[in-house]
Amino acid sequence: MIKISQKIQRYFAPKLLTKYCPSTYNMKRATYLTFCLEVLMEENIGLIIKRISESVDKRINARAKAYGLTLTQCRVLIYLYANSGGRVTQRDLEEYLGATHATVSGIIRRMRCHGLVTVTTDSSDRRAKNIRLKDSEKYDMISAADTESRALTDFITDGFTDKEKTDFFNYLQRVYHNVSRA
Repeated sequence: MIKISQKIQRYFAPKLLTKYCPSTYNMKRATYLTFCLEVLMEENIGLIIKRISESVDKRINARAKAYGLTLTQCRVLIYLYANSGGRVTQRDLEEYLGATHATVSGIIRRMRCHGLVTVTTDSSDRRAKNIRLKDSEKYDMISAADTESRALTDFITDGFTDKEKTDFFNYLQRVYHNVSRA
C-alpha cells in the first residue's frame, strides 16, 4: 500500500469524500481518505495490461507503417494467409478480431482499395462475403508481418523459460476468458 502524507490527505479529503463517498463523509476521515487515495493511486492489473497493450500496439503500428498497414490490417492478412486454403467470410474476421460488422467492413474496404484483398459474394449464401488475398506477391508482406509478430512475442517473453512462456500464455488466455464473459 502507498503511504500518503497528511498534507495530501488534508487537501484531498473533502474533495474525494464528497465526490466519491458522500454518505461516508462522517467516517474517520484520515483512515477512509487514505483508503480512497490508495485505491485511486495503486498500480492495478488493469492499468498494467492497458499499458502493455498500448506499448505493443505502438510498436507494431510503427513497424507496419513501413508497409502502409495498420496493426489490425496485419492481423487480417495473417489470418487470411493462414486460412488461404479455405473459405474466409467477413463474419469469420469479425469473430477473429472481436470487432463489429461495421468495423470489419471498413477495414476490408480500405484493404480492398489498397489492392490487398478481394471480396466476392458467396455462391451458397448471397448475404455472406468471402474475403481472399488478392495477389501472391503480397505474401512477402504477410511473411514479414508474421515474422514481426513472432519477434514481438520473443521480445515480450525475453528471459522466460519455455514453461514460463507456456504458463504466461495460459494465464493471459484465462484472463481474457474471464473479462470477455462479463
